[in-house]
Amino acid sequence: MVETRRSLLKKLAIGAIGLWSSSKRALASYFSENPSRTNGAATFYVATNGKDSNPGTAGAPFATLAKARDAVRKKVASELTDNVLVLIRGGSYPQAETLRFGPEDSGTDKFSITYAASSGEKVILSGGRKITGWKKGPGAIWTTTVPEVTADGWYFRQLFVNCKRAIRARTPNADDKTPWWTIKTSTATKEAPPPEDVPIPVSLTGPIKAYNNLNDVELVYIFNNEEGRKRLGSINEKDQTFTLAPPHRLYDRTLHRGAHA
Repeated sequence: MVETRRSLLKKLAIGAIGLWSSSKRALASYFSENPSRTNGAATFYVATNGKDSNPGTAGAPFATLAKARDAVRKKVASELTDNVLVLIRGGSYPQAETLRFGPEDSGTDKFSITYAASSGEKVILSGGRKITGWKKGPGAIWTTTVPEVTADGWYFRQLFVNCKRAIRARTPNADDKTPWWTIKTSTATKEAPPPEDVPIPVSLTGPIKAYNNLNDVELVYIFNNEEGRKRLGSINEKDQTFTLAPPHRLYDRTLHRGAHA
C-alpha cells in the first residue's frame, strides 16, 4: 500500500504518553484504582481548570501532572512521613512532551505514592495535536493545511478521529477487494543485497502514478510478520517502477518478491 503523510482526517489526535517503571510496585503507583490507597484526602489535586501556580489543593488544583510530580518529588527529597496521593480530575490533559518518572519519584517501604483518577471519572493523557481549518471536499474527503508540516517538515503516521484510529489515504483503498499489491521485482534480494546508500528499484502488481507529492509518499510492505516503511525516491510511470530512497536497513535491502505492499 502507498500512503501520503499529509493526508489528514477530521478532529485529529495523535500520540500517547510514555511511562517508565523499575518495578511492578512502582508502576502500580502511577495510576492506581486500589481503594485502599486512594481513600481519604489527597495530598495534591490536578484538574483541567487548574493552574500550576496554584498550591495543588482541592480548591486550587494544579493544571498538569508534571507540576504534581515535581511537588511530590520535593516531598520525597525531604523524606516521606505519610502516603502520597495525587488525585486527577476527569478530562483530557495534553502532553507537549513525555511525562517521565524516575527513582526520585518513588515511594518507600513504609509510604506509597499513588496517582489516581477521581472516582468515576475518566482521565486521558494525550500527546496529540489538534488540527483545525478543515474544508469539505468531494464525497467524504476533508482537507486542511498544517503549518508545522509545511514550514518545519513535521510528519506523523497516527491519525485518531473521535478517539479511534483512522485509516490514512492509501492506494489501494483499505476496503478494496484486494487491499494490497504484491512486489513483482526488486534488486534487493537476500542473495545479493544492494549497498545501503543506493536507491532500490521496485515494481508492483498495481498501477503506479507520478504522484505530485512524491516526498510525502511511502511504501508500506509486509513479509514474514514484519512491517516496513520506506519513502519513495523517484517514480517512472512509463515503466511502472519506482525507487526506495536510501539509506536502507538490512531488511530493506532484502525485499522479497511476493511481499504485500
